[in-house]
Amino acid sequence: MTQYIQQSKEGAKLYEVGFLSASPDISDSVAAILERAGAEIVHPEPAKQFQFAYTIKKHDSGFFGFLQFRAAAETVLRIKKELESTHDILKFLFIKDPVTRVRGEVPVDRDGSHPQSHGEEAREGQSGSLTNEALEAKLEEILK
Repeated sequence: MTQYIQQSKEGAKLYEVGFLSASPDISDSVAAILERAGAEIVHPEPAKQFQFAYTIKKHDSGFFGFLQFRAAAETVLRIKKELESTHDILKFLFIKDPVTRVRGEVPVDRDGSHPQSHGEEAREGQSGSLTNEALEAKLEEILK
């Protein structure tokens, strides 16, 4: 069963900050900002290089990273102000209470039920399986 990271300190909640930057070492800078503000980093993820779908502040490519951390709401406001004043960060986004699961385990919704993937729902709606011969015949019919 999936284990969710719950509140540990009084008033502290789990957050995730995702960020885009032109600098490859931005994860360390963001981690330093979080630690200075008094946040507890739960899951650091190194920034990875991406080609942007559109130009962001005159950059066509850059680095995307995220960090999960535990902090009070007031701390998040301080972090937001500092991230806004950091010129290396092109964009950032906070997510409150992100769903976190332990690797290798089946995800579980907050109510304890197991969510179905779209593939499982589609398979349940099918009346029977299709044989290779029937599939080939259908493809031939479509290609004619």
